[in-house]
Amino acid sequence: MDVDNRGRQFRRADHEPEQLTAPVDPMDEEDYETLEEELADRPDILLYHEPVPLNSGGRLDAQTVGTSPACPRNWYIYPTPQEHVNGLAWGFKKPGTRTRHMHIIRELKSMPRDLLDYPTLAEAILELIRRKAVRQKLAWPTILKYMMNASGALADLPFYTNQEKPILLTENLFWKQATAMVTYMDKLHVPNPPPPLKVDQYEQLRRGLYHTKPLHYLFLTLGWTFAGRAGDILTLTKRDVTIGTTAQMMDGVLQYPVTIHVAYGKVSKSKGPYDVDGFLTQTDVTCLKKQLQSKRNPSSNLFSSEEERAVREGVRTALRALDPRMGLPSIRKGAIQYLADVKGLTREELRRITGHTNDSILHRYLPPGRQTTLAASAPTPTTPCPPEQTDTAPPNVTGGTIPQQDQVWTNGRRRGKPPPALERIGQKAPSSKEIGVSEMELWRLIQLKSGVTQAELDARALPTDVKQWPLHLKHTTLVDLRAVRRMTVKTPATHTFLNEALRWLEDPPFPSPLTTYTSRTVKPTMLSHEDIQKAVEMDKFEPCRDPRTGDHIVEFDIGHLPAGYDAVNVFTVPEMKGRRRLITEPLLNAVIDREKLPQVQYPGRLQRRQALRHMKYMIQIDFEAFYDAIGLPEHVRNHFVFRARGATGGYYRLKTLPTGARWSVAVGQAITNTIVDIDTPVTVMTMIDNILIAACDTQEDNFLCAVRSILRRIEEANLLTSPPRDELLAMSDEALLTMSVKDNVFLGEEYTWDGTQRLIRNSIKTISKIELGIAPGKQYSIRSFVSTVSLICFAHHTTRLNPASLYKILSVVRAFYSMVSQGGDWDAPAPPIEEAVMTSLRETGNRLILNEWWEIEAPRRPSYDTHDYDFVIFTDASRGGWGAIVQHQGNGDTWHFQQRWIHKGERGYVPFCEDDWFVDEETPDDLGALPANMRIRNERGLTNSRHSAHAEPRAISVLLTAMMEKGLLQPKMRLAIATDHYAIVAAQRKLNGFGGIGRGYALNKLYELCNSLLVEQAISVTFFYVIGSLNPADTLSRNFGVGDNKDLVWQKDAIQTRLPNLGRLYCPLCEKRDNEPEGQE
Repeated sequence: MDVDNRGRQFRRADHEPEQLTAPVDPMDEEDYETLEEELADRPDILLYHEPVPLNSGGRLDAQTVGTSPACPRNWYIYPTPQEHVNGLAWGFKKPGTRTRHMHIIRELKSMPRDLLDYPTLAEAILELIRRKAVRQKLAWPTILKYMMNASGALADLPFYTNQEKPILLTENLFWKQATAMVTYMDKLHVPNPPPPLKVDQYEQLRRGLYHTKPLHYLFLTLGWTFAGRAGDILTLTKRDVTIGTTAQMMDGVLQYPVTIHVAYGKVSKSKGPYDVDGFLTQTDVTCLKKQLQSKRNPSSNLFSSEEERAVREGVRTALRALDPRMGLPSIRKGAIQYLADVKGLTREELRRITGHTNDSILHRYLPPGRQTTLAASAPTPTTPCPPEQTDTAPPNVTGGTIPQQDQVWTNGRRRGKPPPALERIGQKAPSSKEIGVSEMELWRLIQLKSGVTQAELDARALPTDVKQWPLHLKHTTLVDLRAVRRMTVKTPATHTFLNEALRWLEDPPFPSPLTTYTSRTVKPTMLSHEDIQKAVEMDKFEPCRDPRTGDHIVEFDIGHLPAGYDAVNVFTVPEMKGRRRLITEPLLNAVIDREKLPQVQYPGRLQRRQALRHMKYMIQIDFEAFYDAIGLPEHVRNHFVFRARGATGGYYRLKTLPTGARWSVAVGQAITNTIVDIDTPVTVMTMIDNILIAACDTQEDNFLCAVRSILRRIEEANLLTSPPRDELLAMSDEALLTMSVKDNVFLGEEYTWDGTQRLIRNSIKTISKIELGIAPGKQYSIRSFVSTVSLICFAHHTTRLNPASLYKILSVVRAFYSMVSQGGDWDAPAPPIEEAVMTSLRETGNRLILNEWWEIEAPRRPSYDTHDYDFVIFTDASRGGWGAIVQHQGNGDTWHFQQRWIHKGERGYVPFCEDDWFVDEETPDDLGALPANMRIRNERGLTNSRHSAHAEPRAISVLLTAMMEKGLLQPKMRLAIATDHYAIVAAQRKLNGFGGIGRGYALNKLYELCNSLLVEQAISVTFFYVIGSLNPADTLSRNFGVGDNKDLVWQKDAIQTRLPNLGRLYCPLCEKRDNEPEGQE
């Protein structure tokens, strides 16, 4: 017995080839088998014969239509769902299924008259389908689908018509035999389905989507891991996803168990919900958790309807970029083939994952050679581990695992991580390796810019190979944590954070080795024997010793790390002081949940600069070898083991805090915070081991007191500093103040005192990177070009240069991100770049290389209070022109501005405009191809507009220019401009900086003007978003009176206009200021 789509049991006929009944001429068995291959692709051969029905009463006899009491002609089809139909029963059918049923019932009601004379309705429908198949040349899958739909429609006939009983076609002999025959021919038919997604193609897509389209990345990952249909994944709810807490090492990658409950998929309603188990990497789990956290209710869909449409189209486009024949089913088919061929899953395991209990359906996903292998496969008993290895080897797992990730290693070498996400460009200075610059070349340039002569540089004779540079290790003293805990602090939260952070040092909550494993094999470090012995002498490392004999462990008895041990990667990186710095990176990083770590927060770059703007006295104190001064307790050292080179190199372990551990930043920052948390009015800033104490020129006594108090607390904590703490404590007040007025480099930015305020510029290291990054003849990869632009943006932020000048460069960067998202490689050579872009890159870089001193911009404080602004302005642009209402908040004077556009369009609807206004005949369809002068240039003071993305920002630009010309704008004024064009409002990227960088040409021009007003005249402009229906300037942008005057018209309003309150509008800067500390970026 089997179950149909309404839950009723019915019997399917067993159909072996020799048992099939088909209306073909008699032939022997061998001839019939030969004909089958042709019939599989030619249904018309089998269906060409038209049957002749037996004589019967026809439609005049009510009982000749099966169990139906009436002829189909007499069915009354309900136009809408009827009240007598139970809501649960009606809701069981999907809308698409109900639509197909209604279509078939209407087709049956209007069937040809001669079919009404057939003895049974089943035979009449078979003939109707036969005629349709011959006429439309349908293939076997389509014929079978139509028969199944017809059977389901008549079984649900009372839902849609006035008939009280269903018609069960499956009880008719001819229908059962015909269905068996069509089903058999459907199996023989070789369709043309989309090809499966290969493993390498899957990984290529994942790399491309990870940074640019996280939702697309998540959908692709879930679809592959759980071998699910698109509908199965997109209909998951928040409660349907369960993430395990115990990670396992699989294929060399740490993975977490995840279970999805498929309750709304294609087969769930007929066969019931089912669970699928799989494993996701930590990166994938983080992405999944982020999506789950964005959903409030457990019943909320994992993907909203808008997200579903975007994901379907985006992933389908990405797949077709790999192979035009691919579609969303390619993901499921590729995953099933991978699980069957690579993972060796058995038939029963594949049944559980796919939800298919019928092997014939399951075989459709597999290549021909694998079908017979799968049918013969059976679960293989797992051989238990030997007793001595049971507690060290990770457990065996089966199910929907993902392929091994190749994002970390390639060709035996470590793959560089991709550049930051597009919206994070410029937030951090890229390394010399990322921008494709030689460390040796960079070191030489830094030395020359620092004042070292060429002769002195040659005399140093530093090896050209940075791997041969001397290893930098210092003798230091261990921090006294008891003394740090005893220190009194101003803020009680400081001690709370200290205790939380020190837990990761003294009693770290590492995952249990019984549930979570790091790699059990340890590759030898590249450190030389001399470097290791030097570190051992300075108490950085110590040999791993056998607890029974005390001997140095050369090799563990079981051949790999036993339980309770974890490895650490030990390597060096070059420093621009001509030396190598030791880096220790634990493998435990991969199994630690970042959300459980103590969270460290720092002020933004702009906030930090603005806080130091008027600080005359600045002194910086750095801890010497800070992480080396934080010792590891004896009982945790086995978690940081590495292996020396050579057969007798043996194992070593760390004695001090790993420099690359995820929790090390919190540990170091907590100790520093406790030391500097004193009651003082001066400014104290920290960054792990860096301390900056700053004060105004009226706070000399407070400054000296704070410096000496912090130095004494450092001495109490037993930490060494640079400059030495003892020398600073011995200095006189005058000497200490004199030293504090000198130039100071703090966190990559150099400060100087000009007598009234601090000026700022980039560090020599940053400028040297830029100079080498834009050197003539430099060949770029996609990674190095994006990193060079990111470095320029980083340095640009320090200055007060107009960021709008980066428009052309960032346009190319966005194109490169798009290229990589579609399968490109970051390390591939960059395609040819337009000369104008390279010219802009070199001009911007050369301006930054000059490294001028810049004033620090005063903080901007946008608000919703109307009285905080000198002018409140509402603007609007429409098809005919633009208009604005300008109101002075001091005296209430109001001006109206209006101007028609030069061109009034006639064709080409623009989708992002609220009105149906068009571009003119002279404008090509590709507006992006227009040169800049055609977009912006005006004649005799007239203004043109091509489309709304140009019109709205252009209108504000013309208005601001007109207000300057007419003397309305004065230096240091504050303007609030409201517009119903949201792109203008959204482009305000920074709270206290110099405005944003628009992606559109006209929008960028507007911000270029706003930045010039801010820098040159201290005129601050803040944009607000107003709904179109509330915009009072809407009338001015549409009604221009009689005539065709295109000149700017402005007049003072005799009656003060009442404008909407700013509190009813929206400004992201005001929202951001309410949620962040003052001065935050």
